[in-house]
Amino acid sequence: MGSVVQQRRSRRDIPLEALQVLAELGVGLDDTAALRRVMEGLQGGLPKCCIAFALFYGRAVDARRQDLVAGYRTWMNHLGLGQLGYVPCPRCLVEGTCIRATPASHAVGE
Repeated sequence: MGSVVQQRRSRRDIPLEALQVLAELGVGLDDTAALRRVMEGLQGGLPKCCIAFALFYGRAVDARRQDLVAGYRTWMNHLGLGQLGYVPCPRCLVEGTCIRATPASHAVGE
């Protein structure tokens, strides 16, 4: 019974927007790495599309799948966007709507 109370209490500590992003992505609250990335992205003012992309990009990095991320990183660097402080989604990269990350979002996707 204590675990249900703890889950309810922990959910109250998470902003509604973060819960919505996790729900849209089908990610549970037990995925603490995803929760951290979403929270940092939201606090850093990143667009939700980039937060979602960074979550899955970050999983590829965490899994040491350089074959999946090296080309994307090269593309970012070629466009001169390698120092944004986060990994923008492909749509924002193509459209040129990338922003400069604030300190809270620097860990997102990096």
